[in-house]
Amino acid sequence: MEKKIDRKSNNSSYHYSQIIIHWFVALLVIYQFTFGGNIKFLEIESCIHSKTNALESCQHLNNHYLVGVIILLLMIIRLFLRILFGAPPLPKSIPLTIKIFARLSHYLIYLILFSMPFLGMYMYYFNSEISQFLHITFSKILLFLILLHICAVAFHEGVLGSKLFYRMASISKEGDK
Repeated sequence: MEKKIDRKSNNSSYHYSQIIIHWFVALLVIYQFTFGGNIKFLEIESCIHSKTNALESCQHLNNHYLVGVIILLLMIIRLFLRILFGAPPLPKSIPLTIKIFARLSHYLIYLILFSMPFLGMYMYYFNSEISQFLHITFSKILLFLILLHICAVAFHEGVLGSKLFYRMASISKEGDK
């Protein structure tokens, strides 16, 4: 008798591929905040119009650009995996308002992680001060949302006791289904 496999997650943790991409994107975002926060608009302009070897003189900017593109590609894969495997359901004990707030904050994080690379590319290729403003503003909003995300996990673990960290930290056979 053949067992039908439901790809949507009914388990307590995410699929291992989702977990790996989550933490890899997290590391890349930390890299971007650590090394990309001091790129100035004038630096971008001088690198674009450089008559010398831009790969050498603008390596910092090129690294930021490349990591941004990698984040975008990983987010596309992550979205595909989310559609394919779903997400484990939140515990029933979590109030509806917290569930709505969690969903909204996750959507905002996804939206920003998708839009920031496009804004950065637009800024780079079209020398746009508006996209620079939006890129910087979105980075500040993203940092706030990430800190809120970390605090929410701590709240779930410490106050509610719902063990949500396990969902994105445990690569187990349950999440492989």
